[in-house]
Amino acid sequence: MYPSLSVIIVSDYEDSVESKSWSNERSILSAIANQDYSGQFDVLLVENKAFEQSVPAELFPDNLDVKTVFCEKNHSPELKNYGVSVAQSELVAILEADCIPNPEWLRLLVESLTKHPEMDCASGRTLYGTKDSYQRCLSLLDRGFDDLGASGNTPFLCINGAVYRRSVFEKVSFPAEANPFLAGHLFTVRLRRQGCRFFFEKDAYTVHQIGGFDFLIDFRRNSGAAIFAAINTIYGKTHWLKIAWQRASQELSTCSRLGKKYLYWQDWLWLPGLFLAARFFEIQGLLAAHRGETEIPGSAYR
Repeated sequence: MYPSLSVIIVSDYEDSVESKSWSNERSILSAIANQDYSGQFDVLLVENKAFEQSVPAELFPDNLDVKTVFCEKNHSPELKNYGVSVAQSELVAILEADCIPNPEWLRLLVESLTKHPEMDCASGRTLYGTKDSYQRCLSLLDRGFDDLGASGNTPFLCINGAVYRRSVFEKVSFPAEANPFLAGHLFTVRLRRQGCRFFFEKDAYTVHQIGGFDFLIDFRRNSGAAIFAAINTIYGKTHWLKIAWQRASQELSTCSRLGKKYLYWQDWLWLPGLFLAARFFEIQGLLAAHRGETEIPGSAYR
């Protein structure tokens, strides 16, 4: 018998009431409706109260039990916390609206927690897609670090798409004061410190929607700032150059470990340029955080 389950969907990307297309929400609700999970579950779509009167009537698939709830807060971590407070289930799955799960995602992660009762959370891989060199290279650079290559116990938690036991949120909530990047780092570390254990399921994955080069710039600036803030909050003051070196070394190691798995031969021609671009914009974020700046100007993340 399956445990009770709620799937929470939030958006970490800023849209105005006038410009919001709801395309991400349509895509992810369609993907959830087509999961091969045979147990019962409900879906909570969590949004800021400003959107309460603009939700399209045709947004929800007929075969999905969806409830839309509205929060006074606007930041992604706060929306997640609100969704968790509304859900009453034993297991809580949290997805960001621009991360589309494969059809086996929900079943595989729930089965992982069922088979491994000592585990508190389960997540899989995040990809940007496989249709071109840009997507494949950035999947490797940005997301390859948490790909173990085999299912099992892991120090990493992919908060873009994970299933949690409710007891997790009795210990730790998403840091409401942080942006999505910093919140993810702090949340994972705080869970580890509470003794929570994470399971990696290699065949469960989400496809994160991305844009062009402007996405890389925004992502890496935010990532650099968040990593600087997280390391200095958790481990004490660390020079930004040391962090930049550690990050570059980590990604080079990931490329060596997983390059043959992620890339086609022609992708190796793109990889050095994208690696250097990632370094350049990530260092911009590191320096911004070093100067004490708390927000990245022009960022679309909320």
